[in-house]
Amino acid sequence: MTERKDSVDVCSICGVEHFKWFLCTLSDKGVTTGPFCLECIPTTPEPKTDRPSWHQYFMKLAQTVSERATCDRAKVGCVIVKNKQILSTGYNGSAPGEPHCDTAGHLMIDDHCRRTVHGEHNALLQAAKHGISVDGAVAYITHFPCWGCYLALVTAGIEHIYYATKYRVDTRYPYNYTFLTEVTND
Repeated sequence: MTERKDSVDVCSICGVEHFKWFLCTLSDKGVTTGPFCLECIPTTPEPKTDRPSWHQYFMKLAQTVSERATCDRAKVGCVIVKNKQILSTGYNGSAPGEPHCDTAGHLMIDDHCRRTVHGEHNALLQAAKHGISVDGAVAYITHFPCWGCYLALVTAGIEHIYYATKYRVDTRYPYNYTFLTEVTND
């Protein structure tokens, strides 16, 4: 709140006594700051925000989801979002009731661990299990998706994929890079 007073006063910035209008600012606690002469009125700074962007927010959530992963080869988390609402999450881990990599070891076939379900598939499966449509949603993934996960996401109706880390990007596959965006913490 700003009020004017018509009196002689000393500007709190330039220190000069003025006979013109002064501006005094009242803080939310009722303390007066100023006065300021018309030449020294401070400009109102743009409000600062430490809030992350929506992309950063959902990517941070994907990172948190990845902490539940049970395969230490790559702890992948996926968050599926539509209209800024979380629909489903998933991380790489074994199917319910099956042994996990962190207790039973990796089941390596063709240089891939086959013991786990990928985080992207788990997010899609959780949505399906609970009757949630992901058509028109976007996915936030901690790692670049493998070809199988990419196909599953696109086939399920995911409109865009955001990822944080390039991991095992296989250029032999014809990814449609217009669907893929790397998200940084900037």
